[in-house]
Amino acid sequence: MGISSDAILFYGLMVAESGDAGDDPGWISQPEHEDHEDGFPGGVEEAIAAKAGVVAPEAEYGPSVAAEYSAYWEASREAMEASGIVVGQHCSWDFPLPYLAVTSTHEVAGRGYAIDVSDKRGEFDEEAADKLLAGACEAMGVKPAKGRWWLCSLMG
Repeated sequence: MGISSDAILFYGLMVAESGDAGDDPGWISQPEHEDHEDGFPGGVEEAIAAKAGVVAPEAEYGPSVAAEYSAYWEASREAMEASGIVVGQHCSWDFPLPYLAVTSTHEVAGRGYAIDVSDKRGEFDEEAADKLLAGACEAMGVKPAKGRWWLCSLMG
């Protein structure tokens, strides 16, 4: 038996590994920000939260500001949910390659499990999906691109 991986289906954008996507359809360039602990350059969640008016605490994390950070993290999660975008990674945990997906299209089939994606064949508003992606790109400071349907995998 070989190695299995998760299957990932979504409408969205891949992030160019080399940094510059050029004019490749469905690809965006790497944001020009320092790497963030979430594995995605530029901390997309933080950029989207900041665009929504969520401001990170200035004080370094510690017991005296734990409640302030908890409120910030909760507000950041809510901003991400409201954005309609999921930030994910494909390839492997050792070599993660990031992507942006429209939440309503994002499906992950775990190793050994099948999921029914029949509902994805129904009505899909591509223009609305591309507007969500453009908003995320704007928050990240990268040139937006038109989304595409992607099927990829993640091996852990």
